[in-house]
Parts: sequence; structure tokens; C-alpha cells
Amino acid sequence: MIPYVHTPLGVMPTFVIFIVIGILSLFMIMHLLLLKAMDRDREECFIFPKIVICGVTGYLAAGVFDSMVKVRELGRFKISGVSFYGGLIGSVICFYLLLKCSSAKTQYSIKQWYNLMTLPFLSFHFFGRLGCFFAGCCYGKATNSFLGVRFPDSIEQGVFHHGIKCYPTQLFEAFSILIIFAVVLFVQKKFEVYLILYAISRYIIEFFRGDDRGYILKDFSPSQMVSIILFLTVISYMLICKKKDCDNGCHPV
Repeated sequence: MIPYVHTPLGVMPTFVIFIVIGILSLFMIMHLLLLKAMDRDREECFIFPKIVICGVTGYLAAGVFDSMVKVRELGRFKISGVSFYGGLIGSVICFYLLLKCSSAKTQYSIKQWYNLMTLPFLSFHFFGRLGCFFAGCCYGKATNSFLGVRFPDSIEQGVFHHGIKCYPTQLFEAFSILIIFAVVLFVQKKFEVYLILYAISRYIIEFFRGDDRGYILKDFSPSQMVSIILFLTVISYMLICKKKDCDNGCHPV
């Protein structure tokens, strides 16, 4: 792993570099998706500031969520890490509130904006997980499998692998994100499909995780619990929407 790299600006964490790449890819893909908009400049001025606000809110929510699930372990509330699910939930709620309360004109509905944001966000998510891999965080359990990777010890975080190979769960998730990206390209309800597929993949990958993520119930990690809730919530939402559409005159085949 390469936790730090030397740049003209000095030594920088590799994770930060990948996060920056992810942010740039997010805005670039959103820019490309808005090429067909009737007034692209207006739509970009409408959505880009909201994306920045959601990003900051999501980061804060990620830290709060991670601290909440580690309260029992640490015995106190201390922000010492971040949780992807916390960031996702925080940014999704923030995005909805910003769109709902906005008085500016836009040609897209709230549902359409969520669908438009899915592919850009997936690109950010992908590079974020690559950043985790090079930083050595979010690693998996010890293994003798050919898939195992030797992660460096981290004195700052008190993590010592002692040369033992671990599952590269960061790459497992990055690969699953690529598959989700490919699937989402060809579906209409992009946001809902992303949430469902990610909940399934994250639930499975959690069985291979070996880092400290806190705990709520003994047999389930916090992320597995969120995955179950997220999966059931989105499926229920889609069924309710389908029923409403049918009640309004649709004829399902």
C-alpha cells in the first residue's frame, strides 16, 4: 500500500488524492449528463452548489454515524473515523431538502435529479474505495487465500497486521461498484437500483471485513443492519409507487 505520496505541494495522503479525483469525476460526469439540458449553464448553477453542500454535510454525517456506533466500544462519543453509510444517508437527506426548498427554476423533478446524480456519485464512490485500499483502511479479515494482500501497520491508528495477509475488501467493493455502474446505465430507476444492489453487495462484503466498525448487535455489523433496512425500505418504496401508478390507470403486464 502507499498511504502517502510525495508531490510538489509536499507529502499528501493517498486517500485524499483519490477523494479529489473522485470529486472531479463526479462533476465531470454530471457536466456530461447535463449536455442535453435545455439550459445547461442554468442547471449547472442550480445543482453544483447543492452538490458541494451535500458533500460537506455527508462528510460530517459520516463522522457522527461512525462515532455513534462506537459509543459502546469507546465508552464515550468521539469522532475518530467516518462511515460511508452515514455519509450516504446524510447527503441524500440534505440533497432532498435543498431541492425541496429551492425556489430556483429547473427542468428536472426531484426524482430526476436523484437519477442524474447516481452515476456521478458512483464514480466518486469507486475512487473513494481505491483510496481506502492505498491508505490501508477498511481492510478484510486475515486469510491464506491467493486473494490476500499484506497491508502495512499503522502506528497512528494503532493497527498492526504483523505481515499477515488480509482480504482486500476495498477492492471487492470497488469491483462491485463497477458492476453496479454498468447495470445502472441501462435501467430507468437508477437511484433505487443503485441502493438495492449496493445494499446487497455491502451486506456480503461485510462478512470479509476485519477492521473495527463498531457494533450494535452481536451477529451483525452496523453496515449490515443498515443494508437490511435500506434494502427493505427501497423495495417497499418501489412497490408503493408501482401500486399508486396502477391505481392511476396503468396496466401492468
